[in-house]
Amino acid sequence: MRSLISRIALLLFIPIWISACNSEGSSGPSGFFVGGTISGLSSDGLTLANNGGDQIEVVGKSFRFPTRLADGSAYQVSMVSQSEKDLCQLENVEGIIASGDVTTVSIDCRSWHPALSLTDINAGDDDSEFAFDLNADGRGALVWTDDTDGSSVWVRNYFKASGWTSPVKLYQEEDTPINSVAVAIGDSGNAVVVWDFYDSDETSAGYLNAAVYRTGVGWGEPEQINAPDESHFGYYGVDPEVVFSDSNQAIVLWREDVDSTQYLWSKVYDFDEGWGSIVVLADEEVERSGFYIRVASDNQDHVIAVWKDYESASSQKLWGIEYTSEFGWSEPTLISNIGGSFELAMNRNGRALLVSSIDGDSQSELWANEYSLGEGWSPPHKILGHSGDAEVFYYSVPFSLALNDNDKGFVVVSDSITDITTDITKKAWLAYDADTGWSEINVFSAEQNAKPGEYIPVIAMDDFNNVILILVEDRSNIALAGIYSAKLGWGNFYGLGGNVSLGARSILKIDSNNNAVAVGKNRNTELLDYLVFD
Repeated sequence: MRSLISRIALLLFIPIWISACNSEGSSGPSGFFVGGTISGLSSDGLTLANNGGDQIEVVGKSFRFPTRLADGSAYQVSMVSQSEKDLCQLENVEGIIASGDVTTVSIDCRSWHPALSLTDINAGDDDSEFAFDLNADGRGALVWTDDTDGSSVWVRNYFKASGWTSPVKLYQEEDTPINSVAVAIGDSGNAVVVWDFYDSDETSAGYLNAAVYRTGVGWGEPEQINAPDESHFGYYGVDPEVVFSDSNQAIVLWREDVDSTQYLWSKVYDFDEGWGSIVVLADEEVERSGFYIRVASDNQDHVIAVWKDYESASSQKLWGIEYTSEFGWSEPTLISNIGGSFELAMNRNGRALLVSSIDGDSQSELWANEYSLGEGWSPPHKILGHSGDAEVFYYSVPFSLALNDNDKGFVVVSDSITDITTDITKKAWLAYDADTGWSEINVFSAEQNAKPGEYIPVIAMDDFNNVILILVEDRSNIALAGIYSAKLGWGNFYGLGGNVSLGARSILKIDSNNNAVAVGKNRNTELLDYLVFD
C-alpha cells in the first residue's frame, strides 16, 4: 500500500516539475526580458533606460535589459545619452508585457560618413563658386565653376541609392568671368542651374545663362535668359537665386546694377511651357534695390523673396514679395527697418522665419520676423543682444538658421575672436516654436577636439526636431561635427578627420527621410569635398 501511494505521488509530481522547468525556460524565474534591434550605430556611449531605472550601454545590432519584468507589467524605454558620433532615434518604446519577451524596440542611428573628394577636376581658385540643393526624396544637384580651362560650369547629380553621377560640363568660354551660380531641384527630380557671366566683348553687359535637367532625359543646352533688349537697361545681371515653387515651376531672381542703383528681376520656367517673360520686381520709381537677395519656397506653389535695400550704412531695410502661379508676384512690402546680413527659411506648411544680424551700440543683435500664410510677416523683434544679457556677442555674428515641417526653428551663432592662434569662438543657440516663440539664448561649448580658430556654423534640422551642426574654420582647414538632440541637448563635438574641410561657405541640406548631405571646398586641395549623414 505504501509503495502504491509513493508511485502515485511520483506520477503527480513529474508533470508539475516538467511544467515548472518549461515555464522557467521561457519566462525566467520572475518574468520576461525587454530588448530590440539596433541599426547604424557606429560609436560608443549610447545608453538606454527601462522605466527610468534599469540602464545599459548598448553596442552591436541588438540589446536586452538584464532585469526581467512580470507578465502584464508596463515597460518604457528611453535614451539616457547619445553615442559619441551618432544621432539615434527610438521606436516602439513602450507597451505591456504579454506572456513573452519584448523584441520590438528599435534603434535607428545616423552618423557622418568619411568625407570624399567630389570634383574630379580642380575646382578653381578661392573665388570659384558652387551651389548645391537636395529635394525631399534625397535627389540632389551640384553646380560649380572651374577656371583651369577657361571659364566653365560643371554639374553632378546625386541619388541616395547610387551616389553621384559623372561630371557634366554645361558651359565653357574664354575670357568670360563667371560671378556666381545657383541651383534648385524639385520634388520630381527636375532641376535648373543659373549662372551669370561678364561678356568682355560688350561694354557693361552682364548675362544670365540657365540649363534645365529633366528626369529621365538629362541636362539640356544652356540658354541666355536676360537678353538686354528684354529688360529696361541690360546692364550687369548678377547674383541669381533659383527655387521651385512646386514640382513643375522654377523661379529665378537676380539683380541688375544701373547707375549705382540696383534693381530686382524675375523669370519663371515652366517644365510644360518653357521660359516666361522677364518681370521687374523693384524698379526706379520705388527705388528699392535688390542689394542682397534670399528666396524660399514651401514647394506647394508659394514662394517668398526677401532683399535688403541698402540706402546707406545707417539705413538698411528688408523688403519682401510673394509668388503663386495663379496670381504671379505680389507688390513689395516693407518687412523691417532693420537690415544687416540675414537668412530666410520656409517649410512646407507655408511658415517662414527671417533672422538678421546687425551691430548694436555695444554688442551684436539678432532680429527675427515670422511669417505664416494668411497673416503675413510679424513686426521685427530682438532675439539676441538685449541690454543686461548675461552673454554678450560682439560684431556681426555669423549664424545659421533652420526650420522644419513641425514649425520648429533653430539658430546657432558664433562670436568673433581676438586671437585666432589661441582663442576658440563662443557659440550659442536659440530655439523657435510656432506656439511659444523664441527661447532665451543658450551658450554651449564645442571645445572637445577643437583647435583655436573662428568657427562658422552650418545647420540642418530633422523632423524629430534634432539639429545637425557643422563648424568650419576656413583658414586652418578644420571641420567639427556636433549634434543637438531635442530630448538630450548637445552631445560631443568631434573632428571630421584627416584633411577634411568644407570651408566657410559650406552648404548643408536635409531630405524628408532625415538624411543630410554637406558640400564644401577643401582649402588645401582646391577640390570640393562632401559628407553624407545617414
